[in-house]
Amino acid sequence: MPVAGRLVSGDQAEWLRQNWAADPESLSAAGMAAGRLADDVGEGRYAIRGGFDRLPGALAHGLDVRPGCPARSIAWSPGRVEARLDDGAVTAAAAVVTVPPPVVADGTLTIAGLPDRKRAAAESLRLGDAWCGVVTLSRPAPESAVVFDAEGGLGFVTCTAGSTRVLVVAKARAAARAREAAREGPPPLGRVLPWAGNARPEHVEAADWGADAWATGAFTYPRVGALWARAAWAEPMGATVFFAGEATAPGVPMVQAAMASGDRAAGEVLEAAGR
Repeated sequence: MPVAGRLVSGDQAEWLRQNWAADPESLSAAGMAAGRLADDVGEGRYAIRGGFDRLPGALAHGLDVRPGCPARSIAWSPGRVEARLDDGAVTAAAAVVTVPPPVVADGTLTIAGLPDRKRAAAESLRLGDAWCGVVTLSRPAPESAVVFDAEGGLGFVTCTAGSTRVLVVAKARAAARAREAAREGPPPLGRVLPWAGNARPEHVEAADWGADAWATGAFTYPRVGALWARAAWAEPMGATVFFAGEATAPGVPMVQAAMASGDRAAGEVLEAAGR
């Protein structure tokens, strides 16, 4: 399989799919290199004890947050924004749009006065398919491990010593396979975790990011021919509508990029407000 003029083996191709959420032939080698160079987090795996939702929960303390009530449209003029929600309308002096670009490109969220360049950016920035599941087993893991399923069925499988929960994160082609397998029952963990072959699945909790209309996938991959689009999507509109999210940020398109983009957008809002 060719990537930037070179051939990669099946295992290497699957490694790229699971790290970048896209088939190798769709990936820009220059984009992957630029992402790695711009990423300042370093090597390793990082998580928040108790789950990532603890972080936005802490940051949003005291704010008017409305889960399950998405914005459907944004109308604006300089210094004024009106967002139409399922339960009414909200007005403000500025708005920060953080949805993945395909949500705007497909009309799930409409933004009035969107320039042609930004519309083209939204259509060019695509997220790779992803399916995530937590399987609770009848016995705990004897050791901690992160297993890469090179056969393309389950992506990355993570277990922690003493815990009965196993995390499956499958991207690109593996997401479709994991999704299909989950319709029949729990994912077949025994193939990648031998100790799990004798364990009984007791519960499966899935997050199907690829099928979620407000997510559309895992994250924005560096697509061939679309490297210009991140900067274009990040451009503010009239010092009133601002854009954040990993699709607007350089670096590896994961949580750290999304957080950095939020800091950048907040600075832009404060500058526009003269603070």
